[in-house]
Formats: sequence, structure tokens, C-alpha cells
Amino acid sequence: MAKLMTIAVAFNEIRAGQVSLNDKFFVSEHAWLAGGASSGGSTIFAELNSKIIVENLIRSVIIQSGNDADIILAEGIVGSEGDFAAMMNELADEIGLGRSHFTNPTGLLDPYMYVIARYLISNFQQYYHFFFEPKIEWSDIKQPDRNFLIEMGIGVDGLKTDHTQAAGYRSVISTKEDGRRLIAVAQRGA
Repeated sequence: MAKLMTIAVAFNEIRAGQVSLNDKFFVSEHAWLAGGASSGGSTIFAELNSKIIVENLIRSVIIQSGNDADIILAEGIVGSEGDFAAMMNELADEIGLGRSHFTNPTGLLDPYMYVIARYLISNFQQYYHFFFEPKIEWSDIKQPDRNFLIEMGIGVDGLKTDHTQAAGYRSVISTKEDGRRLIAVAQRGA
């Protein structure tokens, strides 16, 4: 669920004027290989050496969990995954997650993901709609949001799902009830 922190860093960079939703980021060979179709993970099928606008990358990370989109964002914002991880760790310290340690924009769930969720909801309400889009179309491929709870009509309006062999299935979900925002982190074992 480092993807939530990736999005938080991206939104901070947008708010600071360092990045625009309309900027185009280059698809490097590293992003294409490490996060693309050949990686076997979630992907947006980004074309090598193409450019993708930031808004589509953000939506792809949120809706499809595209690992290639994560890496493209990281490289586009600061040049490398390592430097981006440093930005993630700096933000983690700022929002009270000092014991967290991110090493890349596609990592595993941290037990304190609700803090990142609360941070995103509180500070970036203008972008929250990305978290409850039912699908994304990219390169003529339609992909549904992996958070099936959104379409169940039970009031869930975001945020993110995750799966790894080691950790199993995880979700950070949110809903509004009686004017209150509720956030839950759930896991089903590996």
C-alpha cells in the first residue's frame, strides 16, 4: 500500500506547483520492465519511450494499481525510485509515520496506512474522486477498479486494495456515515 504514499507525495508536488496534472512523464525502460506487462504484476501497459500525462498516471495507480505507473510517477517527479522513496519517508515523518520505511513506490502495506488515508482525505479533497472511479481506459484497454467494494453500493468510496504473495489481500477503505469519515484497514492472510 505504498501506493497511497506515492499518491500523497504526488499530490504534495502538485500542490507545491512542482508538478501539474497535465505534465507528461517519460516511460523509461526500467519502468516498462520492472512494472510493465512482463513483470507479471498490475500494469497499465505503458508503451516504452512514450509519455503519459500525470493525471492518467495518478488515476492508473489508484484505480488499477499499475506498478509501471508508480515507477513512471516516481521517475518523473524526482528522477529515480530511490530518490522518490526518500521523499516518501520524509512525508511519512511529517505525518506521524516515523517508524515506517519506504524503499520504492510499489511496496507492501504498512500497518499505519490509515494515517496516510486520513492525510490524503484531509489534504487533497479536490482529488478524492479518483479513489472511487469504477474503471480506467488506457491504450484502448478498459480495466475495472480493483476495489470491488466501491461497486457493491454499500457506501465505500475509496481508497486502495493490494495483494502480494507474502502478505495476502489488503484494503484501505473509507466511507462517510452521519457526517463522519470512517477509515478501515483490512487484511486477509497469505
